Amino acid sequence: MNPVDQELLYVGIDGGGSKCKSTIISASGHIRGVGTAGPANVVRNFEQSIASILESVSLAIEDAGLDLDCMSELIAGAGLAGVNLSHGHAAISRWKHPFKKFYIATDLYMACISAHAGKDGAVIVTGTGSCGIASVNGTITTLGGYGFATGDTSSGAWVGAQAVRHSLKSADDLAPKTRLLDAIYQHLNVDSPLAVAEILNDAPPSVFAKIAPLVFDMSEQGDDIATGIIQTGAEYINALARKLLEKKPPRFSMIGGMSERLFPWLDHDVQEKLSPAMEQPEMGAIYFAKQQYSLLCKG
Repeated sequence: MNPVDQELLYVGIDGGGSKCKSTIISASGHIRGVGTAGPANVVRNFEQSIASILESVSLAIEDAGLDLDCMSELIAGAGLAGVNLSHGHAAISRWKHPFKKFYIATDLYMACISAHAGKDGAVIVTGTGSCGIASVNGTITTLGGYGFATGDTSSGAWVGAQAVRHSLKSADDLAPKTRLLDAIYQHLNVDSPLAVAEILNDAPPSVFAKIAPLVFDMSEQGDDIATGIIQTGAEYINALARKLLEKKPPRFSMIGGMSERLFPWLDHDVQEKLSPAMEQPEMGAIYFAKQQYSLLCKG
């Protein structure tokens, strides 16, 4: 092990439906290393999540120029997709982690902490999944976050899935023609509806999320079906935002891979309330880890 001058090292882990990013930071606030790996939704694929956590932390250690055995000295905070569900939380809580300490919470809560630099605020996440949270005066309100099969409206996975469904109906002449069909064929390197179904029927949300940018591209080219999908998603985000704003958060942000392209579709009153996130989500996990470790030391 070779941490600098034996200073405490923290690692913040942000594990979502498409990727897991880890950042190592010293107790004095100096970023030492960053690593990124695959998906880390503990409900959808627990083994994959663990592999992604370990890979992203190992890459961060390598980036920091540290020895891999220093993992056992890291104080880890992890915001993970799926932890909001009881069986996801139970599964990760049972994991025999390799860290000095391991503190977990939802990726949504960590994103809220980071977006407002540890202070009160609200966040909507529009990435592979979608959800919202407000943290005001010690009260936490969460909306959405129910997963691909039962929610996640306006997420990348939802947008992609809607595009596929409309396109396959179009291929069967049961819906208006859409440029999305050819765009999806090209994206998947196939040439028939059955080939699309064979690839996507058992695909995880992250695969559908990769189709979402095509929907925005086709909308910009005048495709009415693509535009309708985006408008429906934007209506949901508008409603989600207004419900969170009822909690009177001092700041409000929207983050995630869909946020930049979705922003222009939101109503003006929602747009004007949004402020850029102050820090990356994995920094929220570090805030959380520092807080929890400090409480442990005081106790």
